[in-house]
Amino acid sequence: MKLLKYGVYIALLSAVLFSCKKDLGNYTYTKLPNFYVDTVGQVKSFSLYPVTGTLTINPKIVYDGDASNLTYLWRSYGSTADTLSKEKNLNVTNLTYVPGNYTAELQVTEKSTGIRALMRYSYTLLSLRADGWLVEYETAAGGSTDVALIRHNEENLNVTTDDVQMNIFSAINGAPLTGKPVAIISNTSSPTLDAVYTDKTAATVNRPTYKVTLNFGQMFSSGAAPATPNIQAVGEIPFFGNHIVNNGDVIWMYSGLLVGKITIDNKGYYAAPFMSTLYAQNGMFYDALNMRFCYLQQQTNQGAAFAGPAAGFTPRFSLNNIGKNMLYMGLGNGILNNDTYKFAFFEDLDKSHRWLYGISPTTPNAPDYALIDISAMPNIFNAKYFALGTLGPVAFYATDNSVYNFAFSNTTSTTTTPVAGFTAPAGEVITCIKPFLAQGIGYTATTSQSNKLLYVATWNATTKAGKVYVLSTNVTSGAIGTTPLKVFSGFGKIASMAYKPL
Repeated sequence: MKLLKYGVYIALLSAVLFSCKKDLGNYTYTKLPNFYVDTVGQVKSFSLYPVTGTLTINPKIVYDGDASNLTYLWRSYGSTADTLSKEKNLNVTNLTYVPGNYTAELQVTEKSTGIRALMRYSYTLLSLRADGWLVEYETAAGGSTDVALIRHNEENLNVTTDDVQMNIFSAINGAPLTGKPVAIISNTSSPTLDAVYTDKTAATVNRPTYKVTLNFGQMFSSGAAPATPNIQAVGEIPFFGNHIVNNGDVIWMYSGLLVGKITIDNKGYYAAPFMSTLYAQNGMFYDALNMRFCYLQQQTNQGAAFAGPAAGFTPRFSLNNIGKNMLYMGLGNGILNNDTYKFAFFEDLDKSHRWLYGISPTTPNAPDYALIDISAMPNIFNAKYFALGTLGPVAFYATDNSVYNFAFSNTTSTTTTPVAGFTAPAGEVITCIKPFLAQGIGYTATTSQSNKLLYVATWNATTKAGKVYVLSTNVTSGAIGTTPLKVFSGFGKIASMAYKPL
């Protein structure tokens, strides 16, 4: 019995020892390194515009091994599935998907094991039809023109994040426009089209996408295009089209096409580079050759000079004989009252005086709504740029360095003392000023910010950098806020700006 007992113990002990013996089977055990996409503290949602925007994602990859053992694949999912990149960092432009919400998925693969780490990011392609502030500028290389769109919450209170879409024209169309910038037009006479003009050419573009719809030659009816383009100004006449001043000639637009030169009379004319709307007519301009105002009749290439006052009327000036050089003409206070008044700045031929004219062109017997000698204003003889408010009797003028504001009275022919409300930083010169006018001829948009913002463009010739300053202004006094509300940079030399409605 003892032998049997001991045998049982030995058998049990052997079984225990055998079960604890190391497994020496034909297996390979590998310890996996840390391998994942870390999004802690990282941005996972993005917004951008189709074509012009750039989707940039720089993921944080946690991996204990050799990074050369990893491959990358970015895929987009939404209205379509597409490969975006095979690089670690995503930097992709020219996304042409329809506006909407999309997913960008990153697949990181370890080549030796085939194991993958996945991460998904969301991005939204915004609609290009948004309203904003258009900026037309000469490119850094010079001799060509591009366009940007600024959206910010000082202009549009519904904008939550300021945004600048740079180089819209070239991004969409493959190259900028030839020539130096002259004017950019965006109005409601054509709800889907904008127009970009340089001194050498022009194009109409689809407003939501900025794709060219008509090149310069296609903007003219047969045979109407000038042999040598020299575009000096564009008359934004929303009800009838955008006429152009080309080498002193007014070329009128009808039904979306430029159809030929306006004829006045046997005196001839040379149009100053400004035009204005005119109630019940096709627009008006100033003949710098004969120093008189002329107007375009509707649906014809025949224009006419305004009649002088009839016998017995002695206004302070006659539309038919101003006798001065025009510095600027635009719409001002009274624009919403049947487009009644125009305002213009003039200089005497001997350069001894400068004047502010308030003009009532529909009453040639009494056209002198206002006539104010502004010669004593500070730096007025160095003023290069002018602007007017449309909701109050206010005006602005700018030298190379400063912007002045003042209010005026048509009844007393007086003004408040001009104040230098903005001075450009050292090294910068002013190239353009434009108030934000969301109400008035050609604009259906209304906003509480209308006439409360003034945009000032500057240029630094040394750094080749253009800026846009957004200033607050008072509707009735014209007073400019002491500190810019916003400053946007990265442009070329800016020549024109405009409000882009929806």
